[in-house]
Amino acid sequence: MAEAGVDPRTLQDIMGHASMKMTMELYNHVTDERLTNEIQKLNSSKNMHFFKFNKNSQKRQITS
Repeated sequence: MAEAGVDPRTLQDIMGHASMKMTMELYNHVTDERLTNEIQKLNSSKNMHFFKFNKNSQKRQITS
């Protein structure tokens, strides 16, 4: 749902969940594309490159 731009709090109300935790656990998955985009944001925030993401490994690897 995050990729679709749905506001998590609004989604919580629509789905009738009592807690944000439930909504986030059910509908907020981290995809490789999303992970890469967020790492790029972090790296560009201070024009430094602290993190990299290796999606070609068997397990996700985020290194600094």
